[in-house]
Amino acid sequence: MTKKMTSDLNLTTEQTQKVSEIYQNAAAKNEAILKETGNTEQRTTDMIARNEAACKSQINEILTDEQRTKLEQTQNKRSTEPVRTGTIQRKSIPASTEKSPAKPAN
Repeated sequence: MTKKMTSDLNLTTEQTQKVSEIYQNAAAKNEAILKETGNTEQRTTDMIARNEAACKSQINEILTDEQRTKLEQTQNKRSTEPVRTGTIQRKSIPASTEKSPAKPAN
């Protein structure tokens, strides 16, 4: 994520380091939230959402106005794009290498 953001927003070295730290801290907090026992699914979801909002806020603080605008445009574009679903294609196995079904024992 940091690499893509660095290239998309043309982040400085200092900004890249800060973004990386922010993401690492957010990931550690999310991991701690998931490991907490006694939380309901809704409470866990809410806590992670607050953590992600804090992460976004921290990143916005280190971006220039131009970078912030570009990030928002990218996020808006991503949220309006249709979800792509892929199909898994089965590789063909040559007949000579296919295993034949086991014969039942008599």
